[in-house]
Amino acid sequence: MTKDGNGETTCLFIVRLNNLRQIRAAFGEEAGQQAMDGLARRLGPHFRTVDGLRIGHDDIEIMVREACAAPLPPMGTMVDALCSLLGAEPMLHGDGALLLSLSAGGAIVEQGGDAALAVETARAAARRQLAGSSVRPDHSAERGEGWAKLFRQDMAVGAALLDQFGHGATFFGWRAVRKADDISFAFHHETCLCRMGEGGQRTDCAEGYQALMRLGLTYPIEQQIVSRVLDELERDPFACLSVPVSAQSLSFHLHGQDSSWTELRRRLARDRALAGRLIIEIDESSALASLDDAQEFVTAVRALGARIALGKFGSGFASIGQLLTLTADIVKLDSAFLRTAFQSERHRARLAHLLGLARTIGPMVIVDGVDSALFLQLALEEGAEWVAGSHVGGLSLTRRWEQELQDETVISFSNFRASRTPQAAELPQRAARGGH
Repeated sequence: MTKDGNGETTCLFIVRLNNLRQIRAAFGEEAGQQAMDGLARRLGPHFRTVDGLRIGHDDIEIMVREACAAPLPPMGTMVDALCSLLGAEPMLHGDGALLLSLSAGGAIVEQGGDAALAVETARAAARRQLAGSSVRPDHSAERGEGWAKLFRQDMAVGAALLDQFGHGATFFGWRAVRKADDISFAFHHETCLCRMGEGGQRTDCAEGYQALMRLGLTYPIEQQIVSRVLDELERDPFACLSVPVSAQSLSFHLHGQDSSWTELRRRLARDRALAGRLIIEIDESSALASLDDAQEFVTAVRALGARIALGKFGSGFASIGQLLTLTADIVKLDSAFLRTAFQSERHRARLAHLLGLARTIGPMVIVDGVDSALFLQLALEEGAEWVAGSHVGGLSLTRRWEQELQDETVISFSNFRASRTPQAAELPQRAARGGH
């Protein structure tokens, strides 16, 4: 029995602060203690009733009761939501802020038997789920003042981005991927997170994103960005959008065993038509946390109907052997290879080689960096079929596909066949107003 006589369910959670040692090394022992105490204070308000709380060395155990008119969500969903809520908001520290890397495990405390045994059984189950986290506490030795200075800077920059995102100070820009020999055709639009600069100009969020990547903390913002892109797809049945996800976030076990990307999986499973208009673009600017986890992620997302793209191909961390195991639908060459192709015959040969290599990995290849007519001509001469860049459609804050649909120039994404490269005679039908 999981409910008591009052219709309440008792749960036990163990939440671990993975970067506690790093915080202490960079900010001092007091900051580490403040992080643990602050985490403990944040836990309670997320539950109806707290029956007990214990602070350990780097984790916190909390016993809670929830009124349950309906069955509780799966424990993985609860752990994902809890860690996401706790980690999304920076914790103030002096003049700066701390970002928390969290993993957790949870279990229901069964009612009606030996109470002490029920608690121990739940604690063991929570520990098992926590142990399944793909993120481990950092127990490495201190790395010197140079590392500490960069860590503090990254914390400040990353916290600023999370704060801006959480308070609505960021917004999406869109960039079209177009057919090289007829740029009136758009295949899909890429999502770029933007903000307003100090002078009021639009700027990207690359600095904050790179800081979060070095901290190993891209998932908290990425899962929120993916959620909002799914909202865009739900609102607009004509939109076909890609969204970047860092290689370090390709795991369903970041917060604990099977406790990450739970909203993404739930929404894709619920609406396969929506899934067919989503592309997850893997950003290789960081290393894969686990090749097995990445393969599991890619396989599951593709099985739900979404597509996988490899971004910045040729300049990322992953080896060719690793990329071949990820079964990508789309491969996008890093823009640097096209932009340097004019420098020498060797540089141009490198572009041609990478195009050929990319075609062995995925059926659709995009050449990025088409920022002028000369670059477009070069891409065409090398046999490029799909291109992106400012010359064929720079970043826009308006939803250009809405106007393009009036001209019937957006290719229906739902007709894309991942099993082969689209040929000119096999291009999907143009999307007509009213449906694909």
